Amino acid sequence: MHASPEPRVEIIPILEDNYSYLVTYHIAAENLAFLVDPADPDVVLSHLSSLPTPPLITHIFTTHKHWDHAGGNKKVIDTLQPTQPDVVIEVVCGEIEAHPSTTRGVQDSDVITLPSSPHSVHCLHTPAHTNGHMCYYLPTLSPPVVFTGDCLFMGGCGKFFEGNPKEMMGSLKRLAGLPKEARVYPGHEYTVSNLEFAVWSLPGHHSLTSSLSSAVTLRSSNLPTIPSTIEYELENNV
Repeated sequence: MHASPEPRVEIIPILEDNYSYLVTYHIAAENLAFLVDPADPDVVLSHLSSLPTPPLITHIFTTHKHWDHAGGNKKVIDTLQPTQPDVVIEVVCGEIEAHPSTTRGVQDSDVITLPSSPHSVHCLHTPAHTNGHMCYYLPTLSPPVVFTGDCLFMGGCGKFFEGNPKEMMGSLKRLAGLPKEARVYPGHEYTVSNLEFAVWSLPGHHSLTSSLSSAVTLRSSNLPTIPSTIEYELENNV
């Protein structure tokens, strides 16, 4: 079996409205993958075990320290590491808010090379929701992909728990500088409520009204509204 030219992103709905992600980036006799924010370990582990060929997990990328993003790391490691002794799971988190399971604290612009792959993960420091919040960007995918945690949502942004509006604006401008075609994978399913506010704020905005209708239809079937794109957020995120 030949290696896949592109990683595959799987959305794993967890908790009440969170999203975790499984990114399989090397598909061969032994698949290699990483997780993003596996905060509900039972659901994530069940998803992995249900796959025809469960991947070996090389990394867990944690966007920030809140329990609904970082709280599942220990159980995932304790469960998976004994099953893959030759592949050590590296837990990545922003250096200034590393939690007990972290094995690699990262700073802005750090780059993590994925083994057996031409792709790498670029770490973007995006403070405001928390001081050490990180987004993770894969620029060499086609299209590029960014995991935005609780910084950027479809149609909205995160609360300022530790930062302030100026910091959030700086973080959003950082993400706005990514390629317009980049796909945005956020940490929560907040699209309907975000777009309801946007339509209330800008009545008569056809694109927002259409987006809200589409989002409501998807959610009525329990389907995700994501991914978004940077281009969509530049045009519709108010």
